[in-house]
Amino acid sequence: MRLLHTSDWHLGRSLLGLSLLEDQAAFCEQFIELTHDFRPDLVVLLGDLFERPTPSEEALHLLDHVLQRLLLECKVRVILAPGQQDGVNRLSFGSWLFERRQLQLVSNLEQALSPILIEDADGPVHINVVPYLRAHDVDQHFRSQNVSTHGQAGNVILDHLTRFRRLRRRVVRGVVAGYLWVEGGRVCGEERPFEGAEDSTVSQSAFEGINYAALGYLHEHQQLGENSNLVYSGSPFSFRFED
Repeated sequence: MRLLHTSDWHLGRSLLGLSLLEDQAAFCEQFIELTHDFRPDLVVLLGDLFERPTPSEEALHLLDHVLQRLLLECKVRVILAPGQQDGVNRLSFGSWLFERRQLQLVSNLEQALSPILIEDADGPVHINVVPYLRAHDVDQHFRSQNVSTHGQAGNVILDHLTRFRRLRRRVVRGVVAGYLWVEGGRVCGEERPFEGAEDSTVSQSAFEGINYAALGYLHEHQQLGENSNLVYSGSPFSFRFED
C-alpha cells in the first residue's frame, strides 16, 4: 500500500508576530503536487492541523482548499485525525465531502478502536487511527485499567488492538496512524505537553504486529522501532530559532 503521511501543520501560526500563513499556503500547494505525482492509496493528515481550537477564517479556508483538491483533483482517500490543538467541531466544516466516502474524520475512541479496511493489490490492510484522546475518556471506557496519563491511555488502546488482531483467523497487514508520544521520540521544545506526567510515553512494544505506524505530535522527523517502522513525519515548518 502506498501511504502518504503528514502531521502538525499548525495552520494559522505566527512567528515573532508575523503570520506564517503565506508560507503554509505555499507548502500546501507543494503537498498537493506531491500527492498528484506519488499517487498514494491513502493520505493521512494527523493533528495538530490548526494552531488553536478556534482557527481563523483564513486557516479554515486553506485546509478546505487542500481537502477539495486532494479529493477532487488527486482523487485520493484521506483520513484526518485531530490533535490536542484542533477544534474537532471546526473540522466538520467540510462535511459535504464526507458524502463522497473518500474523507474520514476519526475524532473519538469508538472510531479509534474500529479498523478502517483498505484493499490494495496485495489484499486487505486494517488501519486504526488514534486521534488526540483525553486520558479521562479512555479511563471511562476501560474502567479496570486506571488510566491517568497520555502514555497509559496509548498503551491501553494499543493493547486492545493487539488482542483484537490475535483473534483474527488470518494474518492481515496492520497500520496505526496515531497522535501519540512514543517511547524514544525526541521533543524539540515546540510541542504542547500532554496531561499527566510529562514523561509519560507510549511503549514501542505496544505496537506488536504493526507493519507501520504513522505518527504525529513530535515536530522532528524521526524513525523508531527495531525496523524503523514507527515514523514521525515531523512538522513541515520550524516554529522557532535554534539557540
